[in-house]
Formats: sequence, structure tokens, C-alpha cells
Amino acid sequence: MGIEQYSIAICLKSVSADYVGSMKVELGNIIGNYGSIYSCGHITFNSFEGYFTKNQIDRIKINLERFCNSKAPVQIRFANLSSYFNSVTNKRTLFLAPDEPSKIILKDLMKLFRRDFKIYHAINIIEPHLTIARNLNHEDFDKAMKLFEGRVINLEFLCSSLCLRKFNRLEGQYKVIGEFLFSVNPSVEDIQTTLF
Repeated sequence: MGIEQYSIAICLKSVSADYVGSMKVELGNIIGNYGSIYSCGHITFNSFEGYFTKNQIDRIKINLERFCNSKAPVQIRFANLSSYFNSVTNKRTLFLAPDEPSKIILKDLMKLFRRDFKIYHAINIIEPHLTIARNLNHEDFDKAMKLFEGRVINLEFLCSSLCLRKFNRLEGQYKVIGEFLFSVNPSVEDIQTTLF
């Protein structure tokens, strides 16, 4: 068995997923196939990889459930188109960014997640975003910016769960293997957890 890849993320559903998906398709019609075109809309909290037993994955699920049971659903809004330049690869990532109140909410949630849910060697994300396209060269990035120029971004949805996702090598995409609802269970203790 080879190294397995996982991530924990907020996964968009229904209308909000369609919103992001339609932007990806629009861009694909202009520049062709690109990184993340087939990836469902999500806000990554962390990613990790390694050799995991079923018992270890079950422990991750139990602790994800415990974390989510102490959180309340919250309305989130993404209102900006932005980009990140990787100076190593000389490529750009195009993404949707939250408005300021939503950014504060998501960053606070991510901070609590990093504090309470530790997996050794995990890559933690500290800036919440919804990726539209990864690894765009200069020409494709310019086409993307021209395509979305002047577009009003207004994506609102209820953030009500975290998902555990596993990378499917055959499909080249992450698949949800567990969803954990924010249910504000006051009986759950605020416990910091370290796994592996």
C-alpha cells in the first residue's frame, strides 16, 4: 500500500458548488484543461499524507466529530476575485476570497482547528480561499482576468460542516469519505487533540 493523501475542508454544496463549478467551466472553455478544473469547490483547512491504518483514520474521524460538535453553523460570503503568485514555479493561482467579516470568522475557525486538531506533518492553511484555477501561466492568467473582469462576486452559503477527503489516484481528485456537522453540543469538552 502506497502513501495516502488526505485533506480536511469545508465542501460546498448545491447552489454554492454550482457557482464555483460554472466559473471553472467558463475558464476551461477559454484556456482548455487546467489544474483544479474538475475539483469540487472547497475551503481547505489542512492536508496530510502517510501510511494510515483503519484505526488511525477512525481516530481522526472521532476527533473531527468532537471538534465539529462544539461549533455552530455560520453564514459565509465570498465577494472578491484574487490571485497568488508562486515565485518558484512562476505560476499563479486564481481564487475567490471572503469578505472581511467572513474572513475573520473563517480564520478564527481555522485557528481553533489548528489548536485543537493536530496531525504531525500536516500542512495547515491560514488564509481561507476558494480555488478557481491553479498553476496558470502568464498567458492563461491574463485570459482569466479578462474573462472575469468587472464581474460581481457574491457567493453566500451556510458553513455547517467539515469534510475528511481522500485522494483518489485513479480519478486524480479528492473524494469525501466523511462529513462532520457543526452541532454545538455543549456536553463536548473543549479538548486539544494530537494525532500520530
